[in-house]
Amino acid sequence: MSSSDTNQSSGAIYHHVSPTVTLVYRVVSGLALLFALSSILITLIQGGVVSASFFLLTLNLLLSCSLIGQLWWWHRTGDLSEDRIYVVFAAMGILAFQCLTTIIWVFNYQLSQAELIPGTVPPVTVHTALPNSTGFTVTPVTVTVQS
Repeated sequence: MSSSDTNQSSGAIYHHVSPTVTLVYRVVSGLALLFALSSILITLIQGGVVSASFFLLTLNLLLSCSLIGQLWWWHRTGDLSEDRIYVVFAAMGILAFQCLTTIIWVFNYQLSQAELIPGTVPPVTVHTALPNSTGFTVTPVTVTVQS
């Protein structure tokens, strides 16, 4: 038996996972990382500007990222078998969905009356409709933030 027979670089085409699946895995990992980093950055910025409750969303995202990072590490080291790559895909899909809903929540958040600072919000006129015998009576009411 010659040394060329035991050489590993003989060009064998054997893969545990298809190269296409590996490419898709890397693309999905990159997109999930991009989603996670942008969501964490947005919640940190909005947490300092709008409402401190967004810091809890940041913490939630960081915990989810650490769990998915652990799954990714298990897959990379071989502790999670290569035919279970769909578990990592599912986890990254869940992370992407969580990041998307977090971004939507942060940008559609409206301050409640308790969080408004007096004097910073102009008075708002609200029209109320009260029923009477002939139909409805509409009366304007001005609402201001009290200290």
